[in-house]
Amino acid sequence: MLKLKSKTKGFTLLEVMVALAIFASAAAVLVISDGSAIKQTIYLEEKILASWIAENQLARMQLEAQWPELGKKEGTVSFAQRNWKVVTEVSKTSQENFNKVELTISRQEQTKSAEDNVLFTLTGYLRKQS
Repeated sequence: MLKLKSKTKGFTLLEVMVALAIFASAAAVLVISDGSAIKQTIYLEEKILASWIAENQLARMQLEAQWPELGKKEGTVSFAQRNWKVVTEVSKTSQENFNKVELTISRQEQTKSAEDNVLFTLTGYLRKQS
């Protein structure tokens, strides 16, 4: 007489489906977190570039021989193959020979409101050359 073994080897369809569902969930979480990390890296890169632009603009103003005019001035700068909006605001201080300079840098292409668009703000002081 032939004896049949009751023990089976392998996985049932249900076990395979549960394993695939767990793997798919884990893979989806990894893809979402990678996308978030990439966005954060791009944002940090833009903040660093904006800080360099602000520092360069302030250094340029310090090196120029003429005293900057008081008030707000907007301009654009091309840096790292991107266009940047630079807002320069020069105001008086309590010291006669010093002016306060506030530089605000943002990406020109973005369509958000001006306050949300600002990547970096630098405040410096210029001394009048005698």
